[in-house]
Amino acid sequence: MPLPDFTSPLTFPPFPSLPLITTTTTPPVSTTPSSSPKPPGRHPNKPKPAEYYLLWQITQNMTLIKPTLILTDTTSTRFALVFSSRPATGGPETLDLAKLGYKRGATLVIPRATRTLPANSKPKPEQNTGNTHVSDEEEEGEAGQGRSGGSGIESVGGGEGGEGRLRERQGFIAIDRQMEGDVRVIPGTLKKAMEVGWWLRGRDENLQSGEGERWCETCGAGTKKDGRGKGGGLMKCTGCSEVEYCSKECQVQGWNEGGHKEDCKVIKAIRVIWP
Repeated sequence: MPLPDFTSPLTFPPFPSLPLITTTTTPPVSTTPSSSPKPPGRHPNKPKPAEYYLLWQITQNMTLIKPTLILTDTTSTRFALVFSSRPATGGPETLDLAKLGYKRGATLVIPRATRTLPANSKPKPEQNTGNTHVSDEEEEGEAGQGRSGGSGIESVGGGEGGEGRLRERQGFIAIDRQMEGDVRVIPGTLKKAMEVGWWLRGRDENLQSGEGERWCETCGAGTKKDGRGKGGGLMKCTGCSEVEYCSKECQVQGWNEGGHKEDCKVIKAIRVIWP
C-alpha cells in the first residue's frame, strides 16, 4: 500500500472538517416491493468511500466517567477522544491506555473518523467554513456528565481582528468496541510523524521510479551517489529496515547523534499502519 500524502488536508483533514454525526437513528426500511430486482451484495454503481485519516497528538488524559484523551490536530485544534463503551476504572473491561501506547506526546491515527455531538446539543453552522459548531449558550457540563466523558473542550481562538477567546463546541470522537482496533499509535510527536511520513513517501517514489539513490544515512556513501559505497554493500537498520549504513561506525553514530533512535520507531509504526 503506498503511503498517503502527509501534506494533504483531504487525506489528513483537521478535526472541524470531519463529518458530523447528529443522530444514531437507523433509517426506516421500506416495506414496498421494488419494481426491479437488485443484485446481491454491494451496488455496482455505489462509489467507494474516500479514505481519510485523523492524525492527532495526545496532550492529556482526562478520564472521568469514560476513558478520555485530549488531543490536538494539525491545526492545533483541541478536542476529546472518548472510548464510549468502556468504564473509567475497575474490572476486566477497563482499557490500559498506557499499555496500549496512548501516552502524552504520542500520535494516534484513525481512518474515517467522525465527530459526535453531546446529548441535547444542536449544531450551529460556522460562516465561511462549512463546519458545524454548537451554540456557546449551551452548558459545557453536558458532555462530562453524559456518555462523552468530557467532550466539551475549550478551544482558544481569535475573533475578528484576532481578539478574544471563543469556546467552540465542535463535538468529540466517540470510539466504541468495534472501532477500537482501528485506532493506531505512532510513538512520536505529530510533527515527527508528519516529517517521517513525508520523507518515507518521497523516498518510496524515488526508488519506484528507478531514479532513487541508496546511500549511507550518516556519511553519504552510496551505491550511485559518489562511488564510495560497494554496490549492494549497504546495511539496513535491523529495527526499521529502511535506513541504511555503510559501516557499524556510521550506524552507531546515526543512532546516537543522527536522530535515528527517535525516528526508527516512528518509521516502523508508519510501515505497520500503511504496509
